[in-house]
Amino acid sequence: MKISLINAQICEANNLVPPLGILAVGSVLEKSGFVVQLIDEDIFLNDIKPRVLEFNPDIVGVSFLTPAYTRARTIVSTLKPLLPSATFCAGGFHASIFPEQVAKELSLDFCVIGEGESTMLDICQRLSTKEDISGVPGICFIGKDGVSVVSPPRDLIDDLDTLPLPATHLIDYERYLRPPGLFRGMAMDRIAAIATSRGCPFHCAYCGGRKLYQGRVRFRSVPSIRKELEYLIDTHRIRGIWIIDESFTLDRERARKIADLIAEYGLAWGVQTRVDLLDESTVRHFKKRGCMEINFGVESGVDRILGILKKGTTRQTASLAFGWCRDAGVRTTANFMIGTPTETEAEVNETFEFSKQLNASYTIFHITTPLPGTELYEHALATGLLKKQPEFDESWVHRGSKGPLMATEIPPEKLMKIRASFQNYYFMRNYFHWRNIRYGMYILCKLLRSPAVLKQSFQAYWQHGRLDSLIETIVALVNKADR
Repeated sequence: MKISLINAQICEANNLVPPLGILAVGSVLEKSGFVVQLIDEDIFLNDIKPRVLEFNPDIVGVSFLTPAYTRARTIVSTLKPLLPSATFCAGGFHASIFPEQVAKELSLDFCVIGEGESTMLDICQRLSTKEDISGVPGICFIGKDGVSVVSPPRDLIDDLDTLPLPATHLIDYERYLRPPGLFRGMAMDRIAAIATSRGCPFHCAYCGGRKLYQGRVRFRSVPSIRKELEYLIDTHRIRGIWIIDESFTLDRERARKIADLIAEYGLAWGVQTRVDLLDESTVRHFKKRGCMEINFGVESGVDRILGILKKGTTRQTASLAFGWCRDAGVRTTANFMIGTPTETEAEVNETFEFSKQLNASYTIFHITTPLPGTELYEHALATGLLKKQPEFDESWVHRGSKGPLMATEIPPEKLMKIRASFQNYYFMRNYFHWRNIRYGMYILCKLLRSPAVLKQSFQAYWQHGRLDSLIETIVALVNKADR
């Protein structure tokens, strides 16, 4: 049996993180003897269609986040008539939150809810022997009477070490190792993304991870991580890693052991974590073991807004964490949100002033977005901040938002102008780094040879009013041309 797995995404900045979710599903299926095709593109159907048709799969699975829902719908509607005997399904966060809606609107055979590895294997094994799948836990399907059926939930995978390594051979992995890489504002090549855990125990109102992972955190063992590092070094000649765990330092002793492990291989590395999950000695330990950057979700410089977002942190904890990193010589990224319900313009400006105090290596401001599956989404619907039946399209992207999705205190056009002014203020600091000189010269040469790329890039700048959108569009178009 042949399975085609497609990661539907939109082109936002560089898309340099490989689709670890469906890579894991692909690995599990391959290990069990199924033939797997994996496609990860910022979707151009003219590229995808011939590849899928040539493969002629028995099952087509499409994974997507909320911003890519429109593209996922286009993929399914394009391929379904051409593969009349194939089974079509969907998975990923959006399909897990709205399985009945997605199954109906895309006319799917089923949706996978939650983690996909065990569920997809169960389904593929049953379909390969023509068994009924209605008893499979963790799915949604449309019954013969047209009524949607949601099966009992599937338990989360307890031991992540039982999963095979991501099937990087199924994609053009080299594409993800090109500069500018995964470190913010600092171009580096051959940086791989890995996950050492799943889940987060915190209750942030803007994050849906708790709903997907039930507030549980599961950790991979150090030997398991060593195995993946050695595979990536031997197979892909990586020079560094970016750990995508939501809160890497939740268990600081474990984090220190992983830092020791990475140092054995001389890799550059970076992580993301919370400002309240660090201490000075841990930061210094990381620095000695080659840590180059820590990415923080600060969100706001106003404690009242942090309370509304249920962040569980304060200005003071953020100041301490950034101070420790600065003293140790570790680069930092500060992520902020503006446009939170009840937030005033004065409070937005207070957050901006606080960002100056933190003095991060890279600073970015997002528009607060009520993503499905979050407490903020439910609040926005209940209070009329969001229309009852929102269209899920590329407007839901954090960085490239066309405008605020919620009707909050600050008018949308004004909020976008404020955001643009904040981003432009940090433009030089964010991007002009000595490590970027060589990559910058490469990009400049590409621009001189391609006036069309230059034109599209300036169109993006005029649309958003942000200098960083100019850089992101240039990099995205150049990377696309290099494929």
